[in-house]
Order: sequence, then structure tokens, then C-alpha cells
Amino acid sequence: MSDFADELSKLKIADVGSGAGFPSIPLLIVNKNLNITMIESNHKKSDFLLSIIDHYSFKNARVICSNVKEVKEKFDIIVFRAFASIEYFLKISRSIFSSNAKIFAMKGKKSEIDNEILVVKNIKLCDNLKGVKYHEVIGFDFERNIVELIWGK
Repeated sequence: MSDFADELSKLKIADVGSGAGFPSIPLLIVNKNLNITMIESNHKKSDFLLSIIDHYSFKNARVICSNVKEVKEKFDIIVFRAFASIEYFLKISRSIFSSNAKIFAMKGKKSEIDNEILVVKNIKLCDNLKGVKYHEVIGFDFERNIVELIWGK
């Protein structure tokens, strides 16, 4: 395993609103050693995720069937897609961010993301937001981006 993969497997990763397990399940297929917690409030989806974890023997993966607002532990990397606006996500999820967390969100157009980030900054929602990076997603007939929010004290 590469040094990068070793380092990544030491981090606590949360997939909020996991649904059918994307991106958690593909990440685990690539690296079974990842420490991923899938947070999903829907019982049927949670049961499906548990069956996938059991079927593939993902030893470091687990599912929390709960609303993210009720989760008490901290995570180093948080991913979400199609869950909510960045503003709403930060309002309800900040309590799970470690002191130097990175948040990755699958979003649409860069201009729309810029507007969401502006709202977050204008309402001073997150004094701990230290940076924003954009990662273009290819292979779609429309614009998709992953926005990386760098959190820190």
C-alpha cells in the first residue's frame, strides 16, 4: 500500500446522507482499510449499506442510522452529495468536524457554488472556514464540481 493510502486509512471519514453508498462503497472497494462511517437516517438505506459492508467484509466501515445532528463523534474528512446547500449542511453538521477537517461536496456549477459560499461568508456561519478549492468532475453532459472546504482553527 502506498504511503498516501496508509495515511488516508488513519483518518476518520464520514459520508453524510450516504443513500446507496456513493462515494463510500467505491472508496472501500479501492481501499478496504479506510475508516468510513456512513451516516444515513433512512432505515431501509441503512440496512442496505450494512448488507454491503457485511457482504464485502469491510472491517473498518460502519453505518450510523441517525440524523447527522445527533452524531456526537468527530471526523477528519466529511463527504456529502445531493444532501443540502452548503449553508444548511454546515449549520447542521459542524459538530462532527474535527479541528482540521476537510469537507468535500459534490455540487453543480462553479458559479452556483460561489453563491453558496458567499452566503456562508456573509452570515458569518463559519469563522473556521480557512479555504475553498474546486475540483472539476469530468464525464457529465453538464457542469459538476467537487468543492473542498478546508476547516481549521
